Amino acid sequence: MEKKAIHGRWIPKRALMEVSNFAGWDLQEIKYEAKLVEGIVNDVLIKFSDMSKGDDSYDRNLIGIKLRVEEVERLLNEKQIVGIWGMGGIGKTTIAQEVFHRNKNKFDGHCFVENVRETMTKQSSNSVQVKIIQQLLRDKHVDSLNDSTRRRLKSKKVLIVFDDVEDRNHLKDLAGECDLYGEGSRIIITSRDSHVLNSDFSEKVIYEVEKLIDSQSMQLFSLHAFNQNLPKEKYLELSKKVTIYARGNPLALKVLGSHLFRRTIKEWESELEKLEGKSLKKIQDVLKTSYDGLEKNEQEIFLDIACFFKGEDKDEVERKLKAFGFYPESGIPRLIEKSLITISNNRVDMHDLLEQMGKDIVNEECKQPGGRSRLWNYEDIDHVLTTETVRTKLINEGTENVEAISLFSFGGVYFKRLKPSATAFAKMCNLRFIEVYAMSNRVLLPKNFEFCAQALRCLYWECYTLESLPLNFWPKNLVELHMRSSNLIQLWNGGDKPLGSLKLMDLSGCDDLIRIPNLSSIAPNLEIPNLSSIALNLEFLYLERCWSLVEIPSLQNLSKLTELHLSDCCKIKDCPEIPCNIRILKLDGTGIEQLPSSIKHLSQLVILFLDGCTALESLPSSIGNLKRLEELHLAECSRLVTIPSSIGELKCLEELHLAECSRLVTIPSSIGELKCLEKLFLPNCSNLASLPESIKQLSKLKLLILRSCERLKSLPGLPSCLELLNAIDCRSLESASISFNFLEHEDENEEAHKSEHENEEAHKSESEDCKFLDFSNCGKLNKKVMEDVFEAHLLGQKVTLLMAGGEVPERMRVKVDFICESGNRRERNAFNLFSDKVVAIWNGYVLLSFNGLRARFDEECFVKASFCNNADWYADLQEFMECGVHPIYSRDKKQK
Repeated sequence: MEKKAIHGRWIPKRALMEVSNFAGWDLQEIKYEAKLVEGIVNDVLIKFSDMSKGDDSYDRNLIGIKLRVEEVERLLNEKQIVGIWGMGGIGKTTIAQEVFHRNKNKFDGHCFVENVRETMTKQSSNSVQVKIIQQLLRDKHVDSLNDSTRRRLKSKKVLIVFDDVEDRNHLKDLAGECDLYGEGSRIIITSRDSHVLNSDFSEKVIYEVEKLIDSQSMQLFSLHAFNQNLPKEKYLELSKKVTIYARGNPLALKVLGSHLFRRTIKEWESELEKLEGKSLKKIQDVLKTSYDGLEKNEQEIFLDIACFFKGEDKDEVERKLKAFGFYPESGIPRLIEKSLITISNNRVDMHDLLEQMGKDIVNEECKQPGGRSRLWNYEDIDHVLTTETVRTKLINEGTENVEAISLFSFGGVYFKRLKPSATAFAKMCNLRFIEVYAMSNRVLLPKNFEFCAQALRCLYWECYTLESLPLNFWPKNLVELHMRSSNLIQLWNGGDKPLGSLKLMDLSGCDDLIRIPNLSSIAPNLEIPNLSSIALNLEFLYLERCWSLVEIPSLQNLSKLTELHLSDCCKIKDCPEIPCNIRILKLDGTGIEQLPSSIKHLSQLVILFLDGCTALESLPSSIGNLKRLEELHLAECSRLVTIPSSIGELKCLEELHLAECSRLVTIPSSIGELKCLEKLFLPNCSNLASLPESIKQLSKLKLLILRSCERLKSLPGLPSCLELLNAIDCRSLESASISFNFLEHEDENEEAHKSEHENEEAHKSESEDCKFLDFSNCGKLNKKVMEDVFEAHLLGQKVTLLMAGGEVPERMRVKVDFICESGNRRERNAFNLFSDKVVAIWNGYVLLSFNGLRARFDEECFVKASFCNNADWYADLQEFMECGVHPIYSRDKKQK
């Protein structure tokens, strides 16, 4: 072979046969080459991001975990399904999490399904299964388990963990059949019920988690009681007694240790006396000791979390607890210190044993549900709110103890229709919280429904069936009002109501709502103004998708209002006057023709949504006064012709959205003054003919979307910081001035003063930076762009270019020679292919398509392949990594 030829190592036929059977991408199923390559690139990037070095270390707080994890891993090597069985708090989930995190990168896809028991009470099995498949395939567009999805799953080796399963039918619904997944797939199931694990799966084994031995129990307890591996000497005997009560249960040891942390010996002795007086038939008897040691405020917070807020966002929970008059700023950290709750991904969580303990405490308050402080069970709520007139008097007696009610009907979980009596809430004078999330017509209220609820702090009632709240409704202490997707025409009839405590109002999705109360001004006919009727403390007002709402009263006096959402209120033509402290303003999908004059005073505004305002023809020049604006959304403003030059004064603007502004012809040159702009969206701006030269001055621009700008003929110089350019279907585009001089050095003296570490970090960041340029279906684009990108690769830059269908420049063309030697006859036949299209240039690799090879080979032939180039550009590359050919014979094609 001539000097310029480059040889790849020969790959054995069997290995290539194996590779040919791997899951891949089929161009026949994907309409555009660009989509195919984008999928390949994204998949490779995801795989690289998932790679991490193996870590054999364990958290020092996970006592005894190593041997347990290793045993489960051993069982996984032998069986397809491993069940982890044991009592609550014994560590099943912890073991499963460790095994999952240590082994997930060995699989093509992985998914950890948390709290199956609880999840299935709030979501349908179909929706949960779809989420699992989406995660396994890394494809958020999957919406069902159809034949195509089955084929994809079958080609994947996956790892799935189903945590806390109590119903074997849930397992069948979510996991499906074992042959649904590819060879080598593994499933882990945790459960307290061995019957669940003894399912119909044949390739399974059950691992029983044993309690901790004495030495391990002492070590775990000491870590939480003394923050060291062994107890302090004077506490040794007391510590031994405590570990006896815990019976080797890690959760009990952790809770007791946290409870006794920093306590005196006398306090220890007192707590042990309490334990000795209990039957200890349940582990909750031990756990309750920690609860008993809480202050009143902390106990109330613990019970609310156990009964209502487990798994919810921490900020949301804190907001509700504040509305109730509790003190979460001190209470939540205290519960964390006591190991009664945890915060993970900003969600409040607790062990299900602790959750059950909290609910047991409430259930023990009174034999009759009406005498308990909290109600969450449908049967109990039905018992208290029943419509049976014979029982009404008896049931309503004692309901003054009820403080909170929560009723859910989500996903596939339904309850029978609930028909409260007209006076069901009459005696609930201490009711502070109602939460009803039910599908339409699941809670049927009588027209003479009475609901005073003077103590009510938070009202969450979706799909409320009446046209207004009762006449006697008195929201004096109401802090939050949520009545989304309700039948409301107006909030209430009659005069003003006391709204001085109200901070949040959410009436989104109330299709028939025609008016809201005057929240910020006093009726002019009142001789003595009632200031309590003004919602002076209102911070959040959500009225999205209120399609019948025509007018919003002035809000200018609501000085604390920070968010106003009017999205898709299509009948609103005039925007109300807005208070100056507003931070988020959503007017998208409204019928407004112009912005209010008060817009120039909104100095605190951070986000402004005007998407889909089809009557909006222009923006006022005063838009430049929004000095703190970070996001401006103007997509689908079909009458918008120009953008005022004052937009350059938005010095904090990070995102500008102008998608589908079909009349927009130019972008003002002042856009170059937006030094904080990171994302610029201009797709489907069908009349946009050019971009200003000043765009190169956008020193922080990372994302530029120009998809389907059909009149755009050229691109000016782009900023060096740009990471992604999407110019798909810009069919008139002829030239693009692409600069790859990415390294803009600072003053040499300043550079010299940088530390060696800073230079290393900068070099590392630079080496990880990769540009992505997509010119798919830009048929007129000069192929000089391709050569520029290739030159950048030769200079060591990382650039991905998509130009599906573009001809290969002459110096990049590649010839592949096939040589066939036929058995005994030693007959040689030569064939060759020439690359004709560049599919993509990606991170040092050139993806080429070739003219099809149409030749017949004798099945017994030995085929050799060599790669040759027409020029010397290969010689500049650091390494030609590997090549190989696998012939597909006619019989193989027929079989497949």
